[in-house]
Amino acid sequence: QICRGGEGVLSDCGYQGAWTHTEAEVRETFDNLFDGLGMAVPPELRSEPAPMTSGWGVTVAFDREEGDYYSRDGQILLLRYACDAPIVSIPWDPDVEVSVRETLEAERVRFADGAEEMEGGVYGTGGKEGFLRAAEEDWAERNRNGYADSFYPYVLQRSSEISRLDGRVLSVLFDDTSYVGGAHGWTGRYGHVFDLITGEK
Repeated sequence: QICRGGEGVLSDCGYQGAWTHTEAEVRETFDNLFDGLGMAVPPELRSEPAPMTSGWGVTVAFDREEGDYYSRDGQILLLRYACDAPIVSIPWDPDVEVSVRETLEAERVRFADGAEEMEGGVYGTGGKEGFLRAAEEDWAERNRNGYADSFYPYVLQRSSEISRLDGRVLSVLFDDTSYVGGAHGWTGRYGHVFDLITGEK
């Protein structure tokens, strides 16, 4: 069993952290292994994060959507987008599983599609389409005014990690990054904690 920890760290969950490596080290090992065999690394080993599994049988996998979005002529990179969506499996209670999954899916939709206010009133986002429209308008205005070279791609990205996972509690942390022009971007961190017995958040 391989667990995903903070900052891209993987460890052997079955032996309580008997070994720990960065995700980059694990991927480099796979690269070297397949290179030595004269084979290409299968895409699924490159793109899918490892699921995190506790000894209690709860599994959290991460479904990652990502992409670069260009201008209609394909010349200008307008937006870099990524979103990790946790998918929870709770084999002993399908009703709790559905409740937790619905909450996390609603959070993914709020991030991807945009919302005036995210859960808990932390911040709002225009979502992927809103960011893309704003980036198109920003680039077009800069191009009209003769300073298109000052445009930098917009960014809307979310990574997720599990900070606690046992038979009673699941804690999911979201790290969001956005950039909409200007001197610097914006980052935010917040999360959800679920009672795995009742499904309550």
